[in-house]
Amino acid sequence: MKQENINYVTVGAFVLVILSFFMVAIYQIASDGIDLKKYKIRYGSIMGIKKGSPVSYHGNPVGSVTDISRVHKDGRTTFEVEISINSDYKIPELSVAHIVTPNFLSEQQIDIHEVSSKLYLKQNDTITGEQEVSFMTLMNNVAQEVNSVSTTSIKPLLHNLSRHIDKIGNKLTVQIPQIAENTNKLLLNLNQGADHINRILGSENQKYIRNILINADKISGKFYQMSEKMDSARIKLSLVLENTNKILDSNKQDVRHSVIAFRKSLETVSNRINTIVYNIEQTSRNFSEFSRKIRQNPGSLIGGKSPKEQGVFKR
Repeated sequence: MKQENINYVTVGAFVLVILSFFMVAIYQIASDGIDLKKYKIRYGSIMGIKKGSPVSYHGNPVGSVTDISRVHKDGRTTFEVEISINSDYKIPELSVAHIVTPNFLSEQQIDIHEVSSKLYLKQNDTITGEQEVSFMTLMNNVAQEVNSVSTTSIKPLLHNLSRHIDKIGNKLTVQIPQIAENTNKLLLNLNQGADHINRILGSENQKYIRNILINADKISGKFYQMSEKMDSARIKLSLVLENTNKILDSNKQDVRHSVIAFRKSLETVSNRINTIVYNIEQTSRNFSEFSRKIRQNPGSLIGGKSPKEQGVFKR
């Protein structure tokens, strides 16, 4: 019995030694084999980030979060996150560290996006932090907005809509009988109108309508012929105008001389118009005097004396 206990203790001790050896080897490989650099990042909120959260460089895992501290300054609280990353990765200045969620089920992590720069950050320098909106935060904001809209807009809208529907229902309850009566009257008038149309379009009047349509067709044909004749006349008139223009162009000099001569004649008549008018006036007066004498003594035309007036005796 004692020998068995000694065997168990020996085997247990041997296993513990082997496990210790493997733990020390793994620690040496994980720690001493990789040189790490520490950087700091400032965030206003670190929802989902904790110690041990992974850090990636353009999606490639390069380190983890080693410490988180709260900083209260100027009445505002921020969080300083310390990260340790592989020293093989150089971080350019102005690079940005985003809090991201790679997929719907994974935890949040920090992803560093580099900016093209010839200068690089040194150990313990601060990387610019930019927090991206998480899916849950976005859903909470959307839920709050939906709740606010439903409380402030949709409910009053539905209340007003219900009130207006009730008013419309009450009015329709009163007006539907009137609408039905008016509809019946309208249908009766339409039926009467249809009867009148049937009478107008009856077999007796169809001949007259057919003749009217035939005459209208003939008149349209005549109008078409007339339009063709008018087109022909327009073409002839255009030719006449064209020939007139040609004649005027060919006799432009003669027409000019004629216009000048006519203008001189008008100027001469205008200069002597007073004399002409005076002579015409004198002539009209002479004719008036001559006609007066002829009326008084028609015999003067043949050289006779004026006749004696009958019924008048000289003393």
